[in-house]
Amino acid sequence: MIYDTNFLVAIQGRKKGFSRADALAWMKREDSGGAYVPSIVAIEFLGGFASDAEGAVHLHYFTILPMDAAVLKEAVDVMRELRITGQSVGAADSIIAATARLYGLPLVTDNIRHFINVSGLVVRGFMK
Repeated sequence: MIYDTNFLVAIQGRKKGFSRADALAWMKREDSGGAYVPSIVAIEFLGGFASDAEGAVHLHYFTILPMDAAVLKEAVDVMRELRITGQSVGAADSIIAATARLYGLPLVTDNIRHFINVSGLVVRGFMK
């Protein structure tokens, strides 16, 4: 599965109503195929810490997927598709959605409304 930044915040223990233990239990119960984050998620998450080492403690659960030319093209496609329907998504969310869609993996997020209208993307909520 591909994880959004808000799930990493839960792993960190800073998601109101969803503890670190809840997040780890959710991963163990729901994800048997590998835990991945797009590089933009790692950037967003690590940017909230004073040092990379502080954030890396929480990132060790995940494999970071690169933002390569294929992901960038897919992200532009996501933005265009949504614009045609009168919707919009920011660059970071388009990269997250594009990574999940390109790899054919479900996206785990608490921001379902940001991603639900992206065609071909399976979105999974994690909050109770």
